[in-house]
Amino acid sequence: MNDADKPITTPKSQLVYWIFQLTGWGLWTVGRFIGGVTLLELPWTRTALELLLLNGVGLALSHWLRDFVRRHHWSGYPFRKLSLRVAIAGFVLGTPLGIVTQFTGLSAMQDPAQLLDKYAPALSFQLAFPVSMVL
Repeated sequence: MNDADKPITTPKSQLVYWIFQLTGWGLWTVGRFIGGVTLLELPWTRTALELLLLNGVGLALSHWLRDFVRRHHWSGYPFRKLSLRVAIAGFVLGTPLGIVTQFTGLSAMQDPAQLLDKYAPALSFQLAFPVSMVL
């Protein structure tokens, strides 16, 4: 068996990867769903469909990024070079998803004004920036 035929990962590490990948994206989806439906009173069916579509694409992109990182041996880079690559990859892959999100009902989750005006009108100016970072 030559090096090209050897598997990069063991079945156990693949299982762990998928557990973390699905758990992370699943919790992110459920959290945004609950927040959108309860706090922002978005329609649950449309919110669920939009989240499944957008976060499904996010899962696929993060899986593709993992493959890209492995093929290009990012694990061998020093921290500074690695962190720059991770930041650029996050921007390149996250920006299109952020733009597409603006055309869905989920865009209300990225603008804290409606949420703050409803639950903390007196503090909406002071909390606008920190809440938008969390959202």
